[in-house]
Amino acid sequence: ASNNNTQTVVTLEGRVALLLPFEVEAYSAAAVAIQHGFEAAQAAAQGHAEVKAYATNADKDQIIAIYQQAVADGAQSVVGPLTRDEAGALAGVAMPVPTLVLNQSEDIKAQSDLHMLGLSIETEAAQIVKIARDYGMQSAIVISAATPLATHMVEAFSAAWIAEGGQIRLQASFPKGSNFADLKAQAAAHPADMIFLAADAVQARAIRPYLDSATPTFGLSHIYGGNPKDPFDKALSAIHFVDLPWLLNPDDPEFAPYHNAAADLPPGETQRWFALGVDAYHILAALKKQPHAPLLLHGLSGKIHLDERGNLQRELALGQFRQDGVALEKAP
Repeated sequence: ASNNNTQTVVTLEGRVALLLPFEVEAYSAAAVAIQHGFEAAQAAAQGHAEVKAYATNADKDQIIAIYQQAVADGAQSVVGPLTRDEAGALAGVAMPVPTLVLNQSEDIKAQSDLHMLGLSIETEAAQIVKIARDYGMQSAIVISAATPLATHMVEAFSAAWIAEGGQIRLQASFPKGSNFADLKAQAAAHPADMIFLAADAVQARAIRPYLDSATPTFGLSHIYGGNPKDPFDKALSAIHFVDLPWLLNPDDPEFAPYHNAAADLPPGETQRWFALGVDAYHILAALKKQPHAPLLLHGLSGKIHLDERGNLQRELALGQFRQDGVALEKAP
């Protein structure tokens, strides 16, 4: 249990299994960073749980067997799996021990011993929509890179925006090497209260100069490469985005125990996975100690609380690109 000022450190005991996709090239760096974060949290809490990692291969047909093997080996709590397919495969499977799945799956309903926490695009998009609606914005232009990831961002934002009564005036996607002059004309012909830019840092730097800088513009964490003083980010000046407190507010005194452990990890995405690993430790420890007690964690990946339906909700920090670097606008 905690509030914004004090964290009560609860240590995790017994055997813990980490089910992470070490064997999949696309996910192996994330898996290593999560394990690193989990172990850093245990070290900071001076815990003595026996942590055993199990390599998964992102195959939904094998994850149940790996989960059952971990339990048979004596695991008293489980962290993982990480991929969406694996998370979905656990729907309907009896959870004999407290399990924290590191992804969101619509197929899984929270059970007393099953909780989900992931770095989900839907969570980020919903928070951007809430911020924009709180500002009184009603219409949006949606501009995206032409990639599967950007398409996922657009779908998540559009669904949340329309559900909250927002209107979309223009939706346009631009493959690499596009003629962005067309974009400038299109956007000018469809004025709106805000722009949602679905892109990573490199894509956003190419697109941004063709958008009206006077129209409030928002992005997700993917728009930020993780270096607060990156000179290339000057092109993104004034854009608002949500990201983890660990990246936007690293000097928070409560994060001090983790700086050394994370120092050798690259900036950006790897640091986000490290933060998720740290928070997974604290959440699992709190859930094991008091399974049905209210939970509020001032975490590295956001402010996390357990709602009455047993779902973990995560609120991120709001940042903004400025001429002299990235600034924290609002802590969660």
